[in-house]
Amino acid sequence: MWITTAAGSDFVATMSGEAQEDVAISFTTTNGSAAGSDFTSQTSQTYTILAGSTSINIPVEVLGDDIAEATESFTAAIIIDNANAQQVTIGTGSATGTINDDDAYTISLAGFTVSETDANADHNFVATMSGEDLYFGTGRCSDQLYNYQWQCSRK
Repeated sequence: MWITTAAGSDFVATMSGEAQEDVAISFTTTNGSAAGSDFTSQTSQTYTILAGSTSINIPVEVLGDDIAEATESFTAAIIIDNANAQQVTIGTGSATGTINDDDAYTISLAGFTVSETDANADHNFVATMSGEDLYFGTGRCSDQLYNYQWQCSRK
């Protein structure tokens, strides 16, 4: 028996052949760089590979957020609780779950062109940040080059 990751946020416990009787396993997750606020942890949760089956999908709920952060991971492990007298051993007993962040932002700055006769007037720089459509306020041209004041606001 071994455990691997599957599509989405499932792990898969797989046997090399069909179970002749139900096989009960315990599934536990352990924090890595991902912690309890990133996924719903499980401690000694029992799952059953039914007789006639070779595997079971074990779901782990990934908790979304709006925080830009690095890719994070955690570990899942299985042990056999009850093989009902079948000869079942663990081959690979742990696997890594990886949570890829989808909250990264890109910031873009739009410039402007001004004639010297308008140099002391207000001119707008607009910085847009992707992800949440956040916009930064205006900068003011002054007698000193690159003397800008920025304000942040949501559009």
